[in-house]
Amino acid sequence: MQEEKILVLGGGLAGCVLAHELQKYNSKVYLADDFFEKSSSRVAAGIFNPILAGHKRVTWRDSDFFDFFPLYYKSLEQKMKTNFFHPMPMLHFLDSIEDQNEWDALQTGKPISNWFSIFNEKISSQFNAQFGAVKIHGTGWLDTRLFVQETHAYFKAHHKFIAHKIPQNEIKVKQNGYEVMSEFYDKIVLCTGEMEHKDGFFTYLPFKPVKGEILDIEFKGSLDPIIYHKKVFLLPIQNQMARVGSTYIWDKLDYEAEPTSIDFLNEKLSDFFKLPYTIKHVHASLRPATNDRRPYLGEHPSYKNLYIFNGMGSKGVSMVPYWAKQLGEFIFQEKPLDKDAWIGRVRG
Repeated sequence: MQEEKILVLGGGLAGCVLAHELQKYNSKVYLADDFFEKSSSRVAAGIFNPILAGHKRVTWRDSDFFDFFPLYYKSLEQKMKTNFFHPMPMLHFLDSIEDQNEWDALQTGKPISNWFSIFNEKISSQFNAQFGAVKIHGTGWLDTRLFVQETHAYFKAHHKFIAHKIPQNEIKVKQNGYEVMSEFYDKIVLCTGEMEHKDGFFTYLPFKPVKGEILDIEFKGSLDPIIYHKKVFLLPIQNQMARVGSTYIWDKLDYEAEPTSIDFLNEKLSDFFKLPYTIKHVHASLRPATNDRRPYLGEHPSYKNLYIFNGMGSKGVSMVPYWAKQLGEFIFQEKPLDKDAWIGRVRG
């Protein structure tokens, strides 16, 4: 039996993970991307965190995702012989005595208690932390830019990477498949991020993109390999360099940072970080979020073997591997999709 050819259109985090996943089914998987410099996967800090600290609760389906993705990314590091997955503890600084008491009360008998502990060690004088901190477990960051870069290189080395912008109106529907740039594919999966709501087969799905902004800063001194958090995060990434973020902007959906956002990030960082620093770069991009904050997986209601894998929002690093595995099982093993992610929840 001849191998099926599958095109994954969109080479950001979601498309790259899915392309690796689909290779497990002995199909010829091709990955296409036009290398948009301001895409969310190239801009994002890539932090994963099982707790919404401001709300003092766990993220949606925390165990499903956080029990799964660490080994998944480590296996991809081995596959591509590089290092882009960085587990790293997080310190969340507390605001008040009341804040301390509320975290104390959450230490036992709550789902969140599995993911944090009261930090009883001395906190560096580099920080304002008069009310102490909690240490969040299961945190870290994925170098999404490097992961995307290495995945593109991997598929390119196997002659299965298409470095080209492919508008969806250039996808020609054929009998039993699709034609793209004069090549036939049995199946196509669209992983085009926030662009899908503008130009695509799935424009009927209600997307709600949100702009996020982060700073690259250079500071004087040194920091331990810890993510620091209080309203915003401070992520040390290399010697005297760190990333600071982030924001959520639902209007002004462009790729330019707002001056008010830069002021906000500076203000919140200065609230807990004492070391002098300078801003080296400001980044802005659009997260592919949805109206109900749940991803979109499934087959097009009118076009057979045309799929979508999208809508991961700001939690893509932790969610994408889990949903990629499920979409692969749906496509090749006809296993049903989880109702929380299936696009059928929109079209009925």
